[in-house]
Amino acid sequence: MPGDFFFGNSAAFLLLLAPAAPLVFLLALAWPASREKLGRIAPWSALPALLLGLLLPGDVQLGLPGTWWQAGLILDDLGRFFLVVNALLWLLSGVFATTWFRGDRRIHLFMAFYLAAMAGHFGLTLALDIPTFYLCFALMGFSAYGLVVHEGTRFSRRAGRLYLFMLMIGELGLFGGVALASTQSSSMVLPGLGGSWVPGFTAVMLFAVGFGIKAGMLGGHGWLPLAHPAAPVPASAVLSAVMIKAGVFGWLRLTPLESGWTAAWSGPLFSGLMLLGGIAAIYGTVVGLWQKGPKTILAYSSVSQMGWLTLLLGAYLACPDMGGLGLSALLLFVLHHALAKGTLFLGVGMLQRNMGVSRRLVWWLLLLPAAALAGVPATSGFLAKFALETMVGLQESVTLLTPMLFLATLGTTLLMGRFLWKAACHGLDAKKVEASFDLGLWVPWLLLLGLSASLPWFWLLYAVPDEAAAWIGAVWSVDVLLKTLLPLLLGGFLVVIVILWPWRRVLLFGTALFVGQRIWRRNQQRYLRRWWRQQQAAALHFERRLQQWPMAGRALILLAVLLGTSLLLAH
Repeated sequence: MPGDFFFGNSAAFLLLLAPAAPLVFLLALAWPASREKLGRIAPWSALPALLLGLLLPGDVQLGLPGTWWQAGLILDDLGRFFLVVNALLWLLSGVFATTWFRGDRRIHLFMAFYLAAMAGHFGLTLALDIPTFYLCFALMGFSAYGLVVHEGTRFSRRAGRLYLFMLMIGELGLFGGVALASTQSSSMVLPGLGGSWVPGFTAVMLFAVGFGIKAGMLGGHGWLPLAHPAAPVPASAVLSAVMIKAGVFGWLRLTPLESGWTAAWSGPLFSGLMLLGGIAAIYGTVVGLWQKGPKTILAYSSVSQMGWLTLLLGAYLACPDMGGLGLSALLLFVLHHALAKGTLFLGVGMLQRNMGVSRRLVWWLLLLPAAALAGVPATSGFLAKFALETMVGLQESVTLLTPMLFLATLGTTLLMGRFLWKAACHGLDAKKVEASFDLGLWVPWLLLLGLSASLPWFWLLYAVPDEAAAWIGAVWSVDVLLKTLLPLLLGGFLVVIVILWPWRRVLLFGTALFVGQRIWRRNQQRYLRRWWRQQQAAALHFERRLQQWPMAGRALILLAVLLGTSLLLAH
């Protein structure tokens, strides 16, 4: 464990400011007279957490007296990284929200849930012990329900019910793992911070359920396509950019690489984790291509990108000897995705609140984070996906990963093309548009846009200079560029044909004249279209079934049977 508890060091007590500042503002909102003023400055309660992550030197640890489980807070290298990224997104999205909800009498309700979720998020990032981590994780999850249902529409209430149901399943899984930890360990310190508890198979499965639902892994992703479109734009930004990363952070804290537990399960568990991630990366793009709303498309993009992250997590855990390289690749992908996805969600709001030249400028600027998610050269996504492919190349046991990466990159390119196309037509309702150049929206969004383009490169050079020199040197090689450009160019070609429908007709007509297959166009193409529509309807029907109560109940029963079987096998 990195150091002993200490109480007299003032730097250690500063750690309390991160979760306490949002809670203080939350309590102050209880007074009606102060709600209007506090609602405008409440997002700045994320600033102490950001400054602590940037300015506090070394590892800082604080023990909290009066608790039987040795409660405490700690700021180590991993926690510092996540704290800075989380605080940055909470701060900029909150500042954006103060202008977004200007004139809304219910802004204090949004800010109350926003502050509670922020406090829980900062608390779990700094938690030293298992109970504190679990309590803060639950606070963040249940508070996010208020963000999802804030609009009060029928759709938002439906999304909130499904989110709450799946959240309960995840919390039960996480609670089961925590309870198992309390019976097997003499110390409640998190295993990733030096705790004596080594997770077994049952605990790993329970944590996989709890963290997998929060991270939107395949099978537990049903709440994402409903929650993101239902939540207001600032809430969607933090939900997709940083809150779903809490599952990845929890996995690293509760199942550490250096604990030795990986040796027993490295074969089937991590190979399955990587394959699940690859399937999710492809599945999210395929289903997302059929969606109509920009935020729904971005929600399925999050499912796909979390598939990338799941694959990378499995590759990292499967290579104990490459722990430093794997962790650097994992954190680089987290940073890239958090900034790019937050920029895209806030950009959807910018399109709704601008008209004319300003609206066209927003659309052109959205090309940068969309290109980063697709992995276009010179973007942060290009570097992050090269790091991912470097780790995947070390996995000789799973031969399907390379074609999966190709298909996922191709699908992401198509998905970003459809998002930009739909975003160009989104928010044109005159009742909703406020044609004004509002600095309260532009400043945080442009700042986040600039950080998404530059910060991953600077972080890599500053935090891991050895890997940075090797990666940056290799990423511009001719072989890597050709390998990367192939799915991008193919995806761009398909975007022009499929998404830009006027060109689709021209190209299909020209191809038909050139090949001379008029009979094929008149007959077989009709059947192909019918077959394609049937496949599309079947996939959408399956997706809707995942979002219904009976299917969710059956999934819960199946989960209980699997957990019971694993318990019997473990004993």
